[in-house]
Amino acid sequence: MRQQHLDFDGLSARVDKLPKEIPAPPPAPEPAPPVDLTPLLDKVETVEGALREQRELVAKLPTEIPPPPPPPPVDLAPILAKFEIIEASLHEQRDRISSMLPGVQLLIEDAARDFVRREVDRAKRAAASPEKLTGWMNGFYPQQAEYALTQLRHPLRLYRQLLGRADDPDGVIRARIAEYTAASCARLVPLLTAPAETLRHVVTDVVDRWETDRPAALAQALMTDEVSHGNA
Repeated sequence: MRQQHLDFDGLSARVDKLPKEIPAPPPAPEPAPPVDLTPLLDKVETVEGALREQRELVAKLPTEIPPPPPPPPVDLAPILAKFEIIEASLHEQRDRISSMLPGVQLLIEDAARDFVRREVDRAKRAAASPEKLTGWMNGFYPQQAEYALTQLRHPLRLYRQLLGRADDPDGVIRARIAEYTAASCARLVPLLTAPAETLRHVVTDVVDRWETDRPAALAQALMTDEVSHGNA
């Protein structure tokens, strides 16, 4: 085994080069002066005092919020004044309509009276014989609805307008005249069996009562939409 050769001479030379004295370590730095915490502590105390004051104020606040005060009362005087004006105007209008209604009712009654008088006069003239009376009935009564419309439409329409109705009265007039003429025919037909020499007398006796009783009944039926049976 090969042994290593130690170079003692070289080692000694390196040892001789080492410093004879170990240098002293550098001096330690001087400690920093102590920090003055007094201003910071003063600020902390100030903040804590402010927080205590806020907590005390919050503790004094009411636990429930009181309701808001009621609003001031509304001045209804102008509104009431307007209502009084409107009410007075309506009263005036109603009074004016009420004063006009009797005159329009008279127009309807006069038209109904002329309608009945025309029927009565022609029935008397046609009562010369049963044949003549029959022919007259067949020609006269189918035309009565149209004639009644020309006589009664305008006053009846005015009457309805005064009552606040805008509907057309023609249908009512036709219905009432249909009832009226049916009642007339029902009363005259049995008279056709009377002897010719007495026919005019019995017909006159019947139709004279029509002129007394039927105009008012017909006018009332037209104004109230009630079916009139003609008071035959």
